[in-house]
Amino acid sequence: MKIRTLTGAAALAAVAGFLYAAGEFTLPTVISPAVPVSDSSLIPQPPSTPTTFATTSAAEPLNPAGEPEWVLSMAPLTTQPPEEAAWGGVSAMEPPNGPGEILTPPAGGEVPVGEPATDATAAEQPAGWPPAPGGYDPRGCVDCINSDRLEGEPVCANGYVDTFNGGCNSTPNVFGEIDCGQTVCGEYGTFLSAGGSNFRDTDWYHFTLIQPANVTWTATGEARTRVFILQGTCPATSLGTAVADACLPATVTLNNLAPGTYSAFVGTDAFTGVACGSRYRATLTVDPCCVGPCQPGDLIESEPRCADGYVDAFNGGCNASPNVFGEIDCGQTVCGEYGTFLSSGGANFRDTDWYQFTLPQPANVTWTAVGQARTRVFILQGTCPASSLGTAVADACLPATVTINNLAAGTYSVFVGTDVFTGVPCGSRYRATLTADPCCVGPCEPGDLVEGEPLCSDGYVDAFNGGCNSTPNAFGLIDCGLTVCGQYGTFLSSGGANFRDTDWYHFTITQTSNVVWSAVGQARTRVFILQGTCPASSLGTAVADPCLPATVSINNLAPGTYSAFVGTDAFTGVPCGRRYRATLTTTPCCPVGQQPGDLVEGETDCANGYVDAFNGGCNSSPPIFSAIACNQSVAGRYGTYLSAGGASFRDTDWYRFTLPAPSDVTWTVTGEARTRAFILNAACPASSLGTAVADPCLPATVTLTGLAAGTYYAFAGTDAFTGVACGSRYRATLTTSTCSPPCDPDVNCDGAVNGFDVEATEQAINGDFSNFCQPSADLNGDGAENGFDIETEEQRVNGAPC
Repeated sequence: MKIRTLTGAAALAAVAGFLYAAGEFTLPTVISPAVPVSDSSLIPQPPSTPTTFATTSAAEPLNPAGEPEWVLSMAPLTTQPPEEAAWGGVSAMEPPNGPGEILTPPAGGEVPVGEPATDATAAEQPAGWPPAPGGYDPRGCVDCINSDRLEGEPVCANGYVDTFNGGCNSTPNVFGEIDCGQTVCGEYGTFLSAGGSNFRDTDWYHFTLIQPANVTWTATGEARTRVFILQGTCPATSLGTAVADACLPATVTLNNLAPGTYSAFVGTDAFTGVACGSRYRATLTVDPCCVGPCQPGDLIESEPRCADGYVDAFNGGCNASPNVFGEIDCGQTVCGEYGTFLSSGGANFRDTDWYQFTLPQPANVTWTAVGQARTRVFILQGTCPASSLGTAVADACLPATVTINNLAAGTYSVFVGTDVFTGVPCGSRYRATLTADPCCVGPCEPGDLVEGEPLCSDGYVDAFNGGCNSTPNAFGLIDCGLTVCGQYGTFLSSGGANFRDTDWYHFTITQTSNVVWSAVGQARTRVFILQGTCPASSLGTAVADPCLPATVSINNLAPGTYSAFVGTDAFTGVPCGRRYRATLTTTPCCPVGQQPGDLVEGETDCANGYVDAFNGGCNSSPPIFSAIACNQSVAGRYGTYLSAGGASFRDTDWYRFTLPAPSDVTWTVTGEARTRAFILNAACPASSLGTAVADPCLPATVTLTGLAAGTYYAFAGTDAFTGVACGSRYRATLTTSTCSPPCDPDVNCDGAVNGFDVEATEQAINGDFSNFCQPSADLNGDGAENGFDIETEEQRVNGAPC
């Protein structure tokens, strides 16, 4: 299909009459939130600045898959590049660059080819440049934190060639990316090139301003650190620089910096004497920050970045063929990217992102987005082609917001995209938030127990947590004070019968308690508390309409194990994947259940005749211990039993830990039985350094002040030798002011040290501990779990000492 360009009266007539080329789709009727209107009334107003219009008008984002937009130009489009300073050679303020150049070295007569110090004959040198040699302090003043962006560059070494983010010092030039508000945790150092020249690892990060802003770039490193902000293509021109000694911030600030793309540079100030792998943390601050980096809790869009020839098969909604949508929940914010591009046929396209959401009851709905370009949002209803219920547009960095009150129950789409079809780089960012009042059941919250069951569908067989409705019976677990975030629905069995997905959770109380089980779901929801083996007997039930709590309470419930049930009340009509959140409350609450992030002990439950060869410490032959890391909690089990000879034994669990320096240490154990805790010296027979005992559900706590560096044992066990059921639970926490993690490179416990251990470490850093048997993935003991721990494991697997 050809693109036609119309101007003046012809353009206005075309817009007013919605002219279509042969074969183009017909726009659906647009429905406003209040008054239905016909397509013929949708006449866009002439823009105040040259703008591109399309038949996908201000009220309709729709275009047929594979077809270009019908472009109606009100005036010739102009492209105004950001104002840039004249380019020149390497100034006295610039970081050294220019592959292949040989300029005067900073000291000692050595020539770092390709990454030389600034030419001494250049313009007047700023204070502190060229850098003085040295300035390196020992490691330790820079630690990555969980929210940091990890640089990920290989550690430099003699002969290293930087093809990662060396900027103008790399051939070809290569840059990292950084966003306003983002902190990068990286590594640098100095090394010898293959030719014997002194080089430093310099890290360059591109950032883009879409409006004038005040910019600050600050870095703190384990060596004397140099920072720059630069503009232009290579060789780039310095706009500002700063230097600081190790462990102090080097900060450069530029006010009212014009829109454009710039480079932020961080490196050692010296060319020698800094160990590769030395760390830095650097932060880019921009005021105003238009669209910052994704925040914890954001829904990450994850669509591939558009480019010329791109075909959106990810979340293009009605503009994709077949239609494809993302999903979003009330209260959720999506962090995404968009832009404009040319189709394979040369037509102008924009990346449009569509997200479906469902209301189980009438609600007031708001959809708002802030983007790095002029941004269009819609709320739409119906199957494709969908009808608009409301739209809004806003300039870059301002919120585009559409609100519809008393929206009926049903499934809808929200749309976010650029408002124009040209001129927006792919990868431009937006953040968009869906608000519904009331918000029935939002996304899972931090600390929730996530159910994890596969989504039901016709023919589904629940072997996950269907309780007495599963064969064999299968239960989840929940502890007092926990909230489970789950899904349910109705479906047809393979034989055509109506089934509902029912979720059953076992819980145990060790003393007479008042118990409350409450659930809120997106469908009419039924809850039970039940006792006994299958078929279980109901002790109480409740039901509630969507978005209202179904709550059952039982007072003075005797000690024992019970089931908490949640499911739809109906057997038909509830789509699989509908959400619920359910909370178990017991008074008193014995807080001994496993929490997210806990180390699971993993020992087999004791029984008469049991021999502890797992972690019985000095009570085992030979002695055997589990490992625990600083500030780690362990969820374990214990009990009492008879030995093969008829003697009374208790299951005692011993955990080894190491202090690299004097430390205050606290060991706290809370169990379902009267519980004994010890801290002991590391020898068998061990000597007690401190002990405590507590009744069920109360903490037994041992605290030692100024404990000397060395290895110690932490003990958890029942206080009695009889009368405690095997499998009774405890939860214990080791808190120290200094601590080293246990050193065992066999992190997947398969008996071998190899690449699978590195892979298991990488999985653990990304949150999957299923193949990782150590108590913590903080293998280097710096207080954070990140890429540096993967590097540590690689070194250990390759034979490096701990």
